[in-house]
Amino acid sequence: MNKTQTYDSFECCENTDLALPGDPWSHLRYHYGQLLGAEDLTAEQRAFVLRHRLHLALLHGCGTVWGLKVDNQEEDPGRLYVEAGLAVDVVGREIFVNEKQCLDIAGLHATEFWTTLQTLPNEDDTATGDIDGDETATGAGPVLDADTGSLAEGPDKRRAYVVLCYEACLSQRVPAITPPCGDADDAFAFGRINDRFRIDLVAEPPPDPHDLHRQWLPAEGQTNRLDEWATLRDRLLDHQLNCFIDAPDLTRFWNRLEKAPLLLASVDLIHEPGITAEDDLTIIDALDNRGRALLPAVQLVAEQVLGHRLIGNDSRKPLKLLSLEDNAADVDDTVNPTITLTLSEQAAEKTVNKDAIKVYRLENNDEWSGQVTFSLSSTTESVIKLIVSDIPPWPKGTVYQVHILGAGRKPIVTGDGRPLSGWWDEPTPPKGRGRDISIIRTWNPASATS
Repeated sequence: MNKTQTYDSFECCENTDLALPGDPWSHLRYHYGQLLGAEDLTAEQRAFVLRHRLHLALLHGCGTVWGLKVDNQEEDPGRLYVEAGLAVDVVGREIFVNEKQCLDIAGLHATEFWTTLQTLPNEDDTATGDIDGDETATGAGPVLDADTGSLAEGPDKRRAYVVLCYEACLSQRVPAITPPCGDADDAFAFGRINDRFRIDLVAEPPPDPHDLHRQWLPAEGQTNRLDEWATLRDRLLDHQLNCFIDAPDLTRFWNRLEKAPLLLASVDLIHEPGITAEDDLTIIDALDNRGRALLPAVQLVAEQVLGHRLIGNDSRKPLKLLSLEDNAADVDDTVNPTITLTLSEQAAEKTVNKDAIKVYRLENNDEWSGQVTFSLSSTTESVIKLIVSDIPPWPKGTVYQVHILGAGRKPIVTGDGRPLSGWWDEPTPPKGRGRDISIIRTWNPASATS
């Protein structure tokens, strides 16, 4: 907002949405000499605004995009803080909080709102009001005083919810043409719509914002996925074609107002008595940001869940196996193989051992043998050779497996603790986690006989 403007320069549009009602499926067709009025331009703007909201809500979802952490400070337990951030509500409206916001809750216990909050039981079993513990606690009750052995009233603890809502206000009053039969107030009009926000404490959590999407799912117990091995594409196609018992009511996006609050956090509050009633305080006992809906960037999800970085140069350097080769092409007779492992960089020497690398072979095309005997040697910093010493030597056609530990007990790691992260073309797991490698090959010396 322009800091030179006074408070009177703004008009709050609480409980209104200036884009509603509208029609996202109709916009202007321009032609030469066309006379445009305010309603024409408004209709054009509404079409694009409402389509954008529809796109956000149905293709991306709703929730916190980034930021909006709800927090408090130990030195000031009577205040809640909400960090700057961005969110999208269930009807696709973007809500931007431009700077940290403060909610003063120190005097909340003295308001009528306090009586509407859910009363929480004391943590100890003796705080249930039933010393024998036979009944479930329904609220704060007496507690057993450790010093006197008598019953004392427990703290008055209650739960509230921090919610974020879309709001708009009008700004920049400018001279306007007074309509016929107008009054003095019509000589000025607001020239801007500002998308804003409202942060509230409420007694009940708002509805789950994903209910809109859940109504598209098949009813419980009904499915058309007869093939349990159907591909992901098959399942998605089945969902799109068969899950609609009734078509969802999308007119909610352009015909009616919805406040559509987003839950940011639940907060447990305690009424802390003072020496006098004027010294009483409401303080924060606990905060929980985990109940909110999330709408993270696709790039972030890919990196956190799959280990793939989709944009920019990945600065991480995971330890990978680049190749596994044997010397079958170079031998002239039936001999034991030498298996060469090439890593992307040097591993910590003492982690490259027979606990981390094992070789097995398939006997009589039937079962895996016990661990094959071999010795380890290294030719360069990142190349490891496994020299098999079985007696008798392997015949042509022997199927063998090399298993290398990147996870579990005693994996191969670099000197700075980065574990082996699989084959070179596999996704990199999250930081600090490795991936085993299991490779099966057939030993076929070029000139050997079976």
